[in-house]
Amino acid sequence: MSLPHMYADLQGKLTDRGVWSSVQGRLAARSRVTNLGVVMMTFALVVSLMLNMRHTTRIVHVPVAQSSGVECPERFGNVRSVLPVLPGYGKIKLTHLVIVAGHAVWKGNPSASITDENNWLLEEYQRNGSVNTFLQHIETGLGIAANDSASLLVFSGGQTREHAWLSEAESYLRLALHLSSNLPKWPQSALAATKSKSAFQPLFSDDATLTAAASTSLSAKSSDSTPNLSHLRMTSENFALDSFENLLFSIARFREYTGTYPEKVTIVGYKFKEKRFRDLHARALRWPMHKPATDGTSRFTYIGIDDANRTKSLERDNAYDLFLQDLYGCHHRLLEKRRKRNSARRLPPYTSTASEMAGLLDWCPADNSALQGLYPFWLPWDPRVNTGMGRGAQLIMEQNGGHIQQEEILPDGKKIVT
Repeated sequence: MSLPHMYADLQGKLTDRGVWSSVQGRLAARSRVTNLGVVMMTFALVVSLMLNMRHTTRIVHVPVAQSSGVECPERFGNVRSVLPVLPGYGKIKLTHLVIVAGHAVWKGNPSASITDENNWLLEEYQRNGSVNTFLQHIETGLGIAANDSASLLVFSGGQTREHAWLSEAESYLRLALHLSSNLPKWPQSALAATKSKSAFQPLFSDDATLTAAASTSLSAKSSDSTPNLSHLRMTSENFALDSFENLLFSIARFREYTGTYPEKVTIVGYKFKEKRFRDLHARALRWPMHKPATDGTSRFTYIGIDDANRTKSLERDNAYDLFLQDLYGCHHRLLEKRRKRNSARRLPPYTSTASEMAGLLDWCPADNSALQGLYPFWLPWDPRVNTGMGRGAQLIMEQNGGHIQQEEILPDGKKIVT
């Protein structure tokens, strides 16, 4: 059959009823699909599904320095490389986390009285007595940390006030520097390699508004009042928005600051919140409450100090029942309270700087799950990590590439081991 050379010839061929009848007949004819045909169609379907799933999966590429051919260091290694070596590294191991939970913001005005409520950003219910309690919390935390050379004092509290330019923790830390000379310092043996002076006096030590306890301690101090914060075992945690985050984020901050996790925790706060911390917050973190630390002391201690004029009607912990049903504070009223306190729109960095806790930091079980919603996966302070393991567990760990196996519960209720 010769090919058409003119458009009219091509048009004629396409409109030829005989040609179309032949094509239609072939399409409508019966045929038997062979096994080879089924296999080929199945293969094509699988390849198509894989390609579509590949495009819907988020893929994170590790950057490589193409110019030199050297890969980037281990995860977060370059970020953490800017941290200086701790003064007592290799000599003094920090194992004790002391937490002072923040409840308000001190404005930091040295010319005004510390106890003057106008120098604080307070809630209405915190007036007429709470400021003195805040000072007792700070001084108690300072005393505990100063008497334990293995401790790190962490003031915890975010930027919870709309009119505050500081976090609660930062204001407490500055107030501690202003108040007391009994600060937790590194021992001189740990500071032998440094050239800077270790003396430290409270800031604004000539201020007549200092408390009586702080004023009497100034006579024994040297004339050098230059602060050297690198010589102090104290820091701030600037993101916590409630009591649960005070505990959770302070542990993460300890990891960020020291590179390790604490063996024991001491919390200084309100007495009426002790039951909440012990029964709910520590349990939500699966903290080993009843197992002693390596030095034989308790791994969890709570020191409660309430307002002197607190009435019985105010001693009820209104948040206890809320946390009982919502252990991680990620639903309804507790979530709204966090949002209200976070007008500065801050997000903590601990999923990166304390990456072993990343799953816990983002954990949010179903609403009203209560104790059924406990975080089920591995945590750095699990007993099987901090203590010796049996030979069988060690063998399983070796077979799993040096990792402890974890169970993951799928939406359909099935369990898989990772």
